Amino acid sequence: MGVVSSNTEEATRVIRALTRAAMAGNAREQLLAHRQGFQLGSRMIAPIEDMLARFDWSRPGRKEGIAIVTALALLLHDIDETASRKFFYHVLQANHVHALYAERISTVLQFTLDDYDVSMTDGTRVFTHKSLGGVEKIAERVGSWLRALPKDHSTGIERIYVVPRLQDEYWGSYLRVLSNVVVVWRGQGPINHLRTEYTFLHEIGHHIDQGQDHLNIEAEDSADAYAHMQVVSQHPFFARPIAGVVLGRIIFGPRWLRGSRAQV
Repeated sequence: MGVVSSNTEEATRVIRALTRAAMAGNAREQLLAHRQGFQLGSRMIAPIEDMLARFDWSRPGRKEGIAIVTALALLLHDIDETASRKFFYHVLQANHVHALYAERISTVLQFTLDDYDVSMTDGTRVFTHKSLGGVEKIAERVGSWLRALPKDHSTGIERIYVVPRLQDEYWGSYLRVLSNVVVVWRGQGPINHLRTEYTFLHEIGHHIDQGQDHLNIEAEDSADAYAHMQVVSQHPFFARPIAGVVLGRIIFGPRWLRGSRAQV
């Protein structure tokens, strides 16, 4: 009985920390609580479902409500995709769910590990979407980009996702709450590899500079500056004063020049 009580108390403590961080928009604390909940595993499922079952799904209320649902849904889905789908399918069928909640639930449920091939590079898991051709070679190339970085630059990254591009989707993103990097694979060939590598390094730049809101112009310039610096370091040709600038502008577009200026 004591063990059950202790497990329940620990799960409750994690949920409180997670929801408090989500409401405050504190990404670091939310990530810490998410990790703690994930480590507790199946012991978190019932407490999370109990809390979500008390929600009024018909009214999103303040933005904090969306933040709480998102945080709890992400943790539940991360722990057990089957349990997550079963619970949220019931919610969607049994309740009049507001469009904002429904959209957020749908986004979480779209992800499944079954769609990915998983590899490990220096302690970081690389998830490569199985729809991409040559999954092993793609994972090896991304792993080589990761290994080329100073070790402290990638410390704390939980997962790297390599995915196909959907219509109107960004070429990459950094999910600060979970310390996940997402990069769209642009295809085979040296030019596509360089462009994908630049995007990957740009998102690593956001990871390093977690103190900034990565949606503002200054943070984007900083991430471009980091990507520019690393590309020049790994591919010395781009350090050439004329040829490097011209080819960089052709391959990477205007962001290459922005990255160069941001370093000054």
